[in-house]
Amino acid sequence: MQYVFRFDMLVNGGGAVTLQFLRNPFQPKTRAVFVPWNQIVVLPPIVLPLVGEDAGGPASASASAAAEAAAAAALGFGKLQSSAVAPRALSAL
Repeated sequence: MQYVFRFDMLVNGGGAVTLQFLRNPFQPKTRAVFVPWNQIVVLPPIVLPLVGEDAGGPASASASAAAEAAAAAALGFGKLQSSAVAPRALSAL
């Protein structure tokens, strides 16, 4: 069974944000993401394997990366990492 969760969050731009994905009974994952000013960043899908599903070695890391790439391709992410948003115009005082 595959669970799909989506989250929207607001963060201050202009720097890196570290996200930790935690939920029982899945293995946790951490991602560091650079968030530019006045832009929306869309992350490709994150796949959390069940606890005990992976041995944690290099082979399992590549399998997890392959699962994330397959999920991203299935959702149409491809190489898209972020999309720019035009900054709001400032009104003259």
